[in-house]
This record gives sequence, C-alpha cells and structure tokens, in this order.
Amino acid sequence: MIYLIAYDISSDKRRRRIEKTLKAKGIRVNFSVFECDLSPPDFEILKIDLRKLTKKTDHIRIYSICSPCLKNTWEIGRFNSTEPIIHI
Repeated sequence: MIYLIAYDISSDKRRRRIEKTLKAKGIRVNFSVFECDLSPPDFEILKIDLRKLTKKTDHIRIYSICSPCLKNTWEIGRFNSTEPIIHI
C-alpha cells in the first residue's frame, strides 16, 4: 500500500529526525510530504517510530492511497529538490 505522509513539526531537531526516518522508507514529494510503499507490518513499525519522535504540539497526517487511485495522481509545477523524484 502507498501512504502519503505529511508533517508539521515546529522543532528543527525533531523535524530532522522525522525526515530521516521517512527518507529511509519512501520518497520526498514535497518539503514536508513523503510517499512510502509499505507492507502492513512495515507501516505499523513506521507508526510506532513516528510516535516515539513526536510531541503533542507536532502533527503528522497519513493517507493510504490505493493503486488505482495512485494512477490518477497529477502534479502542477515542479518540486525543487536535490533528491530525485521517482514516479511508480
């Protein structure tokens, strides 16, 4: 399953840790948004890891995206990053 994970973290230190965790599991599609293709057990592990890294003032939102819906994804503009963007 593909998961779209967006976050709003006020602490630079926590934000870097969350970013590092998500980079290991998926691809950045925007500054605070990642797409992760995860098995159910890997998704559960990621949720546990993210909960450990966050505080009550932080916000992470996760959307599950089915394969047919992912094919209907489109972009406007270009995300400027030094990281390559991989479209599945």
